[in-house]
Amino acid sequence: MTLIVALEGTDGIVLASDSREATLDGFYNDNSEQKLHKISDNIGLLTSGEASLPITLIELFKKKVNDEPVLKDNITQAAEQFRLILLGSYMQWFNIVIANNPIKPDILFILTGYDVLPDRKEKKTFVLHSAMNFAPQPQIIGYATGGQDRPARVIISRLYSKDKNVEDLTKLAVYAITEAARTNYWVGGKVRVLLLKENETKLLTDAEVKIIIARNKRKGKNIETTFYRG
Repeated sequence: MTLIVALEGTDGIVLASDSREATLDGFYNDNSEQKLHKISDNIGLLTSGEASLPITLIELFKKKVNDEPVLKDNITQAAEQFRLILLGSYMQWFNIVIANNPIKPDILFILTGYDVLPDRKEKKTFVLHSAMNFAPQPQIIGYATGGQDRPARVIISRLYSKDKNVEDLTKLAVYAITEAARTNYWVGGKVRVLLLKENETKLLTDAEVKIIIARNKRKGKNIETTFYRG
């Protein structure tokens, strides 16, 4: 299972995920599952669902982007091309019908990045879900979540603002995932973070993420100690 988060800010986009691979029979493996992917300097991708299947689909998408460089700087066109890859693969692999219901693994992708225009970069985020035939769904509220995301959505809906910068939103994304992991067996392992800024792309190191987690914990402790005062 999974928790994935994408947040748009004033100076870029934050992508974050947990890394736990869990099974229905109670076993889990932390830090083993890669759910966050850099497609280009202007496009990032998050995955939720069947553990191994998305990797095959992502490799097909990366090849398409490398073969057609214009897609590297156009998130809108890339989303449509990704949809075609996903639909084509599903039709080829899962064309069996039982009781008129297609057998299809449940997979959700968050594709986020920029349309690079002559005078500016325009941020966009799309959700592509197998239940919706992978139709790219624009996220006009500025953020998207997937997987075991109910606790995270509560936190983000309360604290998110489009006028926050990437530094602030990185703290929020990490906080949302670590808080969800405290109460949800399906979420855990290392938190991975990718920053898509207008002038650079950066994958945070484990050490950098640990510093953010420690600072968030101190803020939480301050709330606990001051809440009942006054």
